[in-house]
Amino acid sequence: MKRRYIQAAMILALAAVFSAGKCSFSTANISDVKMGKEVNDKYEVPNPTTSFDANEKTIHCVAYLSNAPEGTKVKAQWIAVNAEGYKPGEKLFESSLDMGGSKNVADFSITPPASGLGAGEYKVDLFLNPDPAKPAPPTKSVSFTVKSIPAEIVSAFLSTEEDGSERVTEYPAGTTAFYCSVQMKGKTAGAKVSASWVAVEAEGFAPGGEIKKTDLVLEGAQNVAKFSLTLPGGFPPGRYRVDILLGNSLSPSQSLAFSVAE
Repeated sequence: MKRRYIQAAMILALAAVFSAGKCSFSTANISDVKMGKEVNDKYEVPNPTTSFDANEKTIHCVAYLSNAPEGTKVKAQWIAVNAEGYKPGEKLFESSLDMGGSKNVADFSITPPASGLGAGEYKVDLFLNPDPAKPAPPTKSVSFTVKSIPAEIVSAFLSTEEDGSERVTEYPAGTTAFYCSVQMKGKTAGAKVSASWVAVEAEGFAPGGEIKKTDLVLEGAQNVAKFSLTLPGGFPPGRYRVDILLGNSLSPSQSLAFSVAE
């Protein structure tokens, strides 16, 4: 009899706690996680991948929830596990979303800096209803990699002004300055770009002789290299060329031929 009384008392006590809203249990879980470069209007990831380029515009991490009641909170931490330019385990970004009920897909995304993410290994740690007072391991983690893209030339052109507003291949007689703009892409930070100005056949210069060579090292998010060649008295009529070289290569990546009129 005593055992029955004890069991009944326990049931009544639990019922009182539940009715007072002091205790609740949840079966909320993260059923799936997908990463990709884009998400459609149905919160689907059309082409899931865990491999990204350093200059991606956006990287998505989409968590799909199951049995999540209203008020479920999901937190995402983006971590550089072993990547160029970051300390091992360095936290890069953190954000939280209030989910639950009909909101059962959490789309976390980051926009990498203009200079791109460093090549290496990364991960996203996801937490369900995190408690700041009681740190706990992530509910789920997903790893991804970032590949470095070597710097390369997108386009190069000559102009009559430094801002490149008027592109030319033939300069008028008496021109005192040539301008060249080189548009780059890929991992441009630290990339060396050179311009070698050559007199192919022009009075006063050795045929095929180099007039001047300029080296530039791009910094940060810089992706345009600008070069110029000036001669106060004006360049003599003839044919010229500017060779654009990357790194320490001796072979030009691009060559632009131009001339000065008689």
